[in-house]
Amino acid sequence: MCCATYGTFYTFGIFFKPLQESFGWSYTLTSSVQSLHILVYVISSFFIGWATDRFSPRFPLLVGAIFLGLGYMLCSRIQSIAELYLFYSIASVGAGVVWSLPLSTVQRWFIRKRGLALGITLSGIGIGTFFWSPLVTHFIYSAGWRTAYAMMGIVTCAVLFLAAIFISTPKHENQPPCGLGGDRSVPEHSDSHSKGIGLPQALRSSRLWLICLLQFLFNFGLFLVFVHLVPYAIQMGIDPGAAAGAIALIGGSSVLGKVLSPTLVEKKLKARWETGLALCAFGAAFLLFSLTQISALWMFYLFVGIYGYFYGSWIPMVVALTGRSFGTRSLGSILGVTQIGLVGGILGPLAGGLIHDVTGGYTPAFLVCGSTFLLAGFATFALRTSGTGSHLETHLP
Repeated sequence: MCCATYGTFYTFGIFFKPLQESFGWSYTLTSSVQSLHILVYVISSFFIGWATDRFSPRFPLLVGAIFLGLGYMLCSRIQSIAELYLFYSIASVGAGVVWSLPLSTVQRWFIRKRGLALGITLSGIGIGTFFWSPLVTHFIYSAGWRTAYAMMGIVTCAVLFLAAIFISTPKHENQPPCGLGGDRSVPEHSDSHSKGIGLPQALRSSRLWLICLLQFLFNFGLFLVFVHLVPYAIQMGIDPGAAAGAIALIGGSSVLGKVLSPTLVEKKLKARWETGLALCAFGAAFLLFSLTQISALWMFYLFVGIYGYFYGSWIPMVVALTGRSFGTRSLGSILGVTQIGLVGGILGPLAGGLIHDVTGGYTPAFLVCGSTFLLAGFATFALRTSGTGSHLETHLP
């Protein structure tokens, strides 16, 4: 699911220049499309998470497949920015299935090694980015960007329909979660893992809003880089095909981060997800502060490879932290709430485009980007003294 769906949205930077050349849009106007996508995606993630908690993952997944496939196919027919706004938003409604739905379902299945399970699941986004970037580049430069959008719509819709056949939960399968049945090392209170706390109580927790703040700060920088990295590389004189390859490399290296970092945190840091998140944020900040000093292609690729690792590490750890903090009773809805942090992803691309239009370059934008990563790192320290209000974490394995 993750491979076939959300990796496609990270390819918008590859569509950036072809759309500009076709319609003559400014950097700010073109960037606004990705920002609108994130706004719709945030809202969609909450409602799909709620539907997953309330019913089962299968029905919202089928709805998402229809919206995602239809939206992309309609994007291949656009003639104006208004049409792109509308049709990309339709696809964004379907994109909500890639966050709350699979990540709450996986955490319902796994108690032990939850970080590793989430990392493997989320590696699909990195694999998808690695897969989609060269494929989209090929279609854009051989058959045109309209064909590339149509192809993405057909593939994503088909894969999600297949996924809906297999997806289920322990409750519907009448099976215990992995790590609960027959494992006496799991505390007696593990039943609270499946119950957790409700959404109203979670909304009163300072911990939830601190997680949202972390997401806001990190996503501001993350999406600014994803949208503007390829145009920046082309501006540096790098071949457009080689520049597009940077997005694929970020996706590929993020897979390593998604799988390796949660495993290391669980083994070496005793699942102190806050510490792991701080290391990721500080590492990304250092890279962004050094980006404008890069002058060669090999240095550029080294940057994106390490940056992809930090980005990949962040996502499963913040999801695992959320599940450990609140349990799985309303986890789909709570994960949807944490997507409020993607407002940073709305502002980041807009800020990058606006700064470029005003200054004629990307250096100030990337310095701002590094600063938000730095703030995210410092914000993790506040999580150590916050609580859920129900002391749920003390009862969870």
